[in-house]
Amino acid sequence: MKIAPELFLNWLKSEMNDRNLGIRDTARLVGVSHPTISEIVTNGKMPSYDVCIALATAFQKPHIWVLRLASLLPMAEDDAEWEIWKAKLAKFSPENRQRFLRLMETELQYQEEQTQRTATQKRKTAPLPNPGG
Repeated sequence: MKIAPELFLNWLKSEMNDRNLGIRDTARLVGVSHPTISEIVTNGKMPSYDVCIALATAFQKPHIWVLRLASLLPMAEDDAEWEIWKAKLAKFSPENRQRFLRLMETELQYQEEQTQRTATQKRKTAPLPNPGG
């Protein structure tokens, strides 16, 4: 039996938990048999392509995202972390997502200002070239 990636299993369990769904409820929502969901959740069995598509549809997630979580499609190096960020952000209201965006923009602006200050200080303290040297 092929084992599903931990990232995928954690996501599925989190979705089920957030919606107070058991195995049978999840199976009904997804449109698969309850043994299929049970094998995935309980034993960590790798889901099929079709089950991933059904899970993505049921939980309103992009198909490609779920297929990547299940390692049925390759991820770019930064995809896994980015997908976690997107999944977490999706749980917030649109207003809170905008608030987080403004906070990130403020932090990026602060970082840029710090970088510019450091560069300016380095230029001011850099030794002058020796013309006779």
